[in-house]
Amino acid sequence: MILRKLFRTRRTGRGMILCYHGVARVSVDPWALFVTPEHFAEQMQVIRERFVPTSLTSLASELRAGVVPERAVVTTFDDGYANNLHMAYPILHEKDVPATLFVVSDYVGASREFWWDELEQILLRPGRLPDQLTLTLGARTRSWTLRRAASYTADEFASDRRAVASDVRIPLDSRMGLYRAVWEALHTVAELERRNALDRLAAWAGAAPEPRESHRTLTVEELVMLDRSKLVDIGGHSQTHLPLGTSPLEVQRREIEQCGEALQRLLGHSVAAYCYPFGSHSARTARLVRKAGYRCACTSVERTVKPKADVHRLPRFIVYDWDGDAFARRLETWLTS
Repeated sequence: MILRKLFRTRRTGRGMILCYHGVARVSVDPWALFVTPEHFAEQMQVIRERFVPTSLTSLASELRAGVVPERAVVTTFDDGYANNLHMAYPILHEKDVPATLFVVSDYVGASREFWWDELEQILLRPGRLPDQLTLTLGARTRSWTLRRAASYTADEFASDRRAVASDVRIPLDSRMGLYRAVWEALHTVAELERRNALDRLAAWAGAAPEPRESHRTLTVEELVMLDRSKLVDIGGHSQTHLPLGTSPLEVQRREIEQCGEALQRLLGHSVAAYCYPFGSHSARTARLVRKAGYRCACTSVERTVKPKADVHRLPRFIVYDWDGDAFARRLETWLTS
């Protein structure tokens, strides 16, 4: 009787996969990617005390048997920020919470920040920009007349410290609105062309972006250190962080396969998990990921994990810079919704 009840509970259980990016204190955060170390510590304490910390590979194994441990919570990080080692890992270790780190392979050991962070350095800084911006990307030329966005005061910068670029209330002619518009023009562009465009943007703006400790990417040595820990698994997050669902099939295949091959060379073993950049994928993308040997993959669809979930299209909830109490309330809401 007790065994039947336990089996029934496990089959009908719900779990959650959480999505983080960086753990650091930053001056401006246009995509709300960063959680402060203090809040991250509070959040991990909530997971340790009120939920069941679980690794992604363990959850995927349970799912293959049609099982989800009740109140299981998986912690994941996207992209490959160095602060995942220096800020997040000590807290994970202290709270004994396992995590999976999805890495953009071409950015490991890079001398430049992720392109969206470099764009932030170019555009979201107090000062004046030229009134007109023109960018040629492939066969298409984009132009913006800056108007009031040309001037960006220290007060405006301060008010944007908690702003999010995706907020529909942000005026299109503001500096944050300009950042969003240029980001949209760049995010589907191939990496080399995107970097060349950033160089032209920096020259146009009179900016000289430098890798910041809070934003820099993992070195090879740092990636290996995380991989050797008992708490962190490394997964793939594409070669250059393109939205795969809208990319040609051959581009998808290259981004998926070459990421895994690069990580295998760096780590000396294959990686089991994958994460779709921007959550962008299709059924064909998932088949490519499966064919490449990844045993599970995560999306950005926000819902709980149930026993019949597709292990190559797992849902995740994005976590923001909440304190422990707000985080606990949010997790309970997600779990029961």
